[in-house]
Amino acid sequence: MAGLNIAINLRKNELRIKNKIGDEVMKMEEMIFFVFLLFLIVLAWGFGDIFCKIASKSINPINSYLLQTIGGLIVTTIFLIIVMIKQPASLNVGNIQFSWWALFFGVFWGVGAIAFIIAMSVGKAAIVIPVSGLYVAVAVLLALFWLKESINLLQGVGIVLAIIAGILLSWPS
Repeated sequence: MAGLNIAINLRKNELRIKNKIGDEVMKMEEMIFFVFLLFLIVLAWGFGDIFCKIASKSINPINSYLLQTIGGLIVTTIFLIIVMIKQPASLNVGNIQFSWWALFFGVFWGVGAIAFIIAMSVGKAAIVIPVSGLYVAVAVLLALFWLKESINLLQGVGIVLAIIAGILLSWPS
């Protein structure tokens, strides 16, 4: 990985990853958990997209969105129960914080979800899924300009190739 130093301490049986200026980025256990989360995201969203397309063949987009929201509430409820059991102090009602950014995230996610469901009901999954996946390129570009984050040349080439792939996938046949 460019710009990262990997330090292995065999006595403590640990591996630490540090960035260019020496700040610790992740321990090995954290890295494994992080990679697991990334694969879980890819699998969950991949299966979810296919389930959305299958649902769109039998019910209208409004019913589909309602049932998907209920499914999300079930998962959220289970997650909150697990958090209450493992870290009860983190759900202290007096400790609830508000963020407009979190609210905006929910609003934009909802708008995108509704648009996705409608697109799946009228279009081919093989086109809708990869083209809608270009939200990642939008997020990276926003992070570059708005959050002042940076990417390396290879990552930039990847974003350009993703945009080209989106154009090719949506090209009329």
